[in-house]
Amino acid sequence: MDLTTTTLSDSPTPRGSTSPQQRKRRRLSHPAHSAPPLEATFLRLINLLNALEELCAVGTVDFTMPRRGMTGIDAPDGWLWLETPAKKLKGQCVEAWLEALIDRGHVRATYIMTSANTARARIYVLPEDIAKGLLPELDHSHRVMLKRLVGCLNISVQAWKGDPVEAETKINMAPELRETVSPTNEMYYFDAKEIKFFRDPTYPESERRTRYSLRRSARNRMEADEH
Repeated sequence: MDLTTTTLSDSPTPRGSTSPQQRKRRRLSHPAHSAPPLEATFLRLINLLNALEELCAVGTVDFTMPRRGMTGIDAPDGWLWLETPAKKLKGQCVEAWLEALIDRGHVRATYIMTSANTARARIYVLPEDIAKGLLPELDHSHRVMLKRLVGCLNISVQAWKGDPVEAETKINMAPELRETVSPTNEMYYFDAKEIKFFRDPTYPESERRTRYSLRRSARNRMEADEH
């Protein structure tokens, strides 16, 4: 049957049902170019995690990694993307912390081989103010992993370039919010008490006020419901 020549009946459509033509019009009522919010958020997150200049370049760490048979994928900083292995690592070690944090999306890493069995990774952390609305906050266990990882990093420019280093330069872990200069000479802010990174130094205070306001509004609604 040629559907282009089929005519609709003049009888009224039963209440509660829709004709195929009406359903078609409803499906086409949404603009074809607009992506669903979930898809748009996902694409924005992927683009952000691939744009290393938007992340906080914190430091480097050396760890044991046998040379791989195939080279990794080139990263924007000239090194290779550090991909997590299929077999999950366990234990209290840099490799396990890196794997867990990369899988959560809050950390990105690139690497080079400095010897036959040693890799040096550049560690990039997603700032809290940029990640808002894209990823859930890290839970306590992952926050502890991030703290331990950051404490292991060498923040020297020499190490960042991949050069041999005689002594390591560590990040200040005193529990306060401070301005920090990355090995790439970019400014970011590090709250060593909460283990959070920011681009905007006013964000932690504004976020605290927002949460306080939400809690107060919720409390007021509960009190009004009780009366």
